[in-house]
Amino acid sequence: MRGQIVFLVCVSVAFLCWGCGEIEDTEEESRLATYHPPLNAPEPDKTLLRLKDEDWEKLKGEDWIALTEEEIEELRNLEVPQRWAFETEDPKLFQKYRAAIFFQRFGDIPAVRYVVEYLQQPRVDAFVEVDLLSLEWMRSVAFHEASYVLFPNAVNRRTVQELWKQVEDERERRFLSQLRVEDPEAWVERKHASLIHRHGDIPEVGIIIEFLRKVELRLPITNEECITYIKVYDGLYDHTNVASEYEYYALQEAFHQLSLHQLVILMGPNDRLEKYRDARAAGISFDDIDWDDN
Repeated sequence: MRGQIVFLVCVSVAFLCWGCGEIEDTEEESRLATYHPPLNAPEPDKTLLRLKDEDWEKLKGEDWIALTEEEIEELRNLEVPQRWAFETEDPKLFQKYRAAIFFQRFGDIPAVRYVVEYLQQPRVDAFVEVDLLSLEWMRSVAFHEASYVLFPNAVNRRTVQELWKQVEDERERRFLSQLRVEDPEAWVERKHASLIHRHGDIPEVGIIIEFLRKVELRLPITNEECITYIKVYDGLYDHTNVASEYEYYALQEAFHQLSLHQLVILMGPNDRLEKYRDARAAGISFDDIDWDDN
């Protein structure tokens, strides 16, 4: 389903991605070094950071399990064994030592508080579908941004970039969905800019947007235009570069006009095109189509 992805909360992987530390002689020492970044680590790229101190607090919410000032003071003064990461078997004690290492290494700063508190929240199922703009997802994005602040290596940098791009793309997708219902002509202009951003200012984008414009504004379309659109669509999109619902819907209209009914059937349920048409006529976003309702 568009707007949702399979999301794996795997803290251990996140920690392993935070880079090596000052001691790398053995596997045991390397594991300990995971929580001790090099003293000469680079500064994070501040242009990638989107969250301010007040944003961290807003994301926590009423269900958030926060540390008390007394707990933080205890962690800052806790004596942590040198081989804690390798020898500590009690999960709660392991979590406590880990939190103490963060506070003792970086101090009581917003990024440390967020990382430590995020790691003590109840775990979700391994694989769940998450709304890309939900509180749960944004908390995860914030966790990775905080991780990048503390461990500004290339892996975390790339992760932060990719996560914020997903958020921005989802915001744009939802905005376009609503704009299409309210003002189709304005939607065409915004969609054009979106396609150029995705594919570049190439002739194929002009062909796609002109076909979408005629479909949305219910303007006459020739068979030749349908054929051209199908060819361009086939060249731009595949299983690694998926089209949006809009381009896919327009593709079905092109097949239908050319009387290629068998191809339409092969591409999806028999009533798929009718559901698109009904939603458009009723001013309903394609996101809200109930595909299970026959």
